[in-house]
Amino acid sequence: MIINPSKKALPLFNQLPQAADKKLARSFSDKNPFFSWHANYFNVKRKKVLLLVNDLTYFPIVLIGIDAKTKKQLKEIIPNAITDVFQAAGIPQEKITEYFDLAGEIEIGAGYNRVITGIINNMIASMEYHERFNLDTLVDVKLSLAMADYFFKEERPSDKLQAVFKDPLLLHDVSQEDAEEKYVVEKNWKSLINYKTGDFSDKEFDAALANNRLILIAFQQYLEQHEKQTKKTVNKHLANIEDYLSGYLIFYGFDIAVSSFEVISDFFSWGARKNVWISESAVKKAGSSMKKFYQFLIAAGEVKAADMPEIREQIEMGVDDGIMTLEMMDDWY
Repeated sequence: MIINPSKKALPLFNQLPQAADKKLARSFSDKNPFFSWHANYFNVKRKKVLLLVNDLTYFPIVLIGIDAKTKKQLKEIIPNAITDVFQAAGIPQEKITEYFDLAGEIEIGAGYNRVITGIINNMIASMEYHERFNLDTLVDVKLSLAMADYFFKEERPSDKLQAVFKDPLLLHDVSQEDAEEKYVVEKNWKSLINYKTGDFSDKEFDAALANNRLILIAFQQYLEQHEKQTKKTVNKHLANIEDYLSGYLIFYGFDIAVSSFEVISDFFSWGARKNVWISESAVKKAGSSMKKFYQFLIAAGEVKAADMPEIREQIEMGVDDGIMTLEMMDDWY
């Protein structure tokens, strides 16, 4: 069993065995999400409330009062807590025993799935709002079941848990080759290096926009499947990159975006002048989108991995230029 804590929660798990190979642990979690959990904690009246959420079902386990003493016992506490809550959810003991037989010993990885992280944050916000904690117990079974009865990703964790246990439980083998496996982009668009712009006819302009849409679809799949981004974050990245492709490059040249990276820094000052972004925060988020996009272009073979340091430098310069342009425009008005 892999537990993937947030950076904040990681010190709570320092008494448990750490996964020797973090990439292999992540690969295990991706292939066996029912045997993998993400974790974070928050404070209630000076007590640490630890929340575990299953990667496949989003089923929550709420532990209360995790401190220096109890964290040394998490190796026993966590399986016992899962057992107690699963039993309360109506899962037969023989099924729970089978689950732990397959899951194996607990190892600690690192939080990486932003979809599950978002669900954890929503659960924490709900628990803080309703304040229905039983601070006198270690395993808050009642609160765990209550959170499992809410809808997350259009499905109740309690319903998903029941459905998973109806089928035979399977554990997929994971090899070092799986951990080293790179995300493969299915490239079905006209390569940017060969796509020069100039005086477009209406037909050529429409064709360029259609090519951009193919790139954006593949970029969306990359963010969802490889980066494990939430839908909200994916949409923000897509909006920024659509501005880059269809607002900026379509007039200045697609080919220079993958051959002469100086164009990247100019994009940010252009966006600030055109009111694409109206705040420093928005410019910085666009910088994050550009980093993700160029990592995607590397996976697609449009850009060499060796070019990434220069690209990062251009993005950082561009973000600074964009923020400076916004400040200058504020001074003018």
